[in-house]
Amino acid sequence: INPASLVTCEKEPRVSESAPTLPAVGSIPPNFTLRDQFGADAVLSKFADRTPVALVFFPLAFTSVCAGELCELRDNLSVFSAAGVEVLGISVDPMATLRAFGDAEHIPFRLLSD
Repeated sequence: INPASLVTCEKEPRVSESAPTLPAVGSIPPNFTLRDQFGADAVLSKFADRTPVALVFFPLAFTSVCAGELCELRDNLSVFSAAGVEVLGISVDPMATLRAFGDAEHIPFRLLSD
């Protein structure tokens, strides 16, 4: 290995001056349209016009942590429903994977592919 070709990491990560800031809890997120596990469009503003929305981001379906977290939401969905909150799961997985995952885990809320 040529030492000149190695990349070194800085001790302090550099932060871009144009780095986005995280939205505050309860703030209005930007509108988006994503497809759910059945191929139907989900437009955030259409949900937000009629009910509060809980956006649940998970990296990958069929992983133990994500399945555990989404199953916990599934098992306690009545708490959200009683409060009038719509739960939407969002993942990088393709629609077909989300459909198989939703079917396998009996997820009753929409899973959106980003």
